[in-house]
Amino acid sequence: MKLKYVFTTVLAAATGAVVALLYAPKKGEELREDIADKAEDLKAVALDYVELASIKGQELKEAALQSTEELRGTLKENVEGLKSQLSFKAEKVKDTAEEVVEDVKESVEDIKEDVE
Repeated sequence: MKLKYVFTTVLAAATGAVVALLYAPKKGEELREDIADKAEDLKAVALDYVELASIKGQELKEAALQSTEELRGTLKENVEGLKSQLSFKAEKVKDTAEEVVEDVKESVEDIKEDVE
């Protein structure tokens, strides 16, 4: 958004410069030289802003890439942590289930012995 205002300001300055040159009491040759000089000046300013916009764009791109990499690393760490927790809990459930199965088998055996 800031670049839009800068561009508008440069355009307004260029328009003002051209109008001032056209209304100045000068010979045709001098006027053409002045217009050419101002055009060169404005071209240089415009190129500076293009370069600035390019630099800012590159900086934004690099910042976005860095943020993406950091986010990817954080997500990977979180996934690894969740996998570890899930594996631990799954092992715990398995152990508990095995204990329950053993208890049920023992209870069945005890009941069989009591029935006989």
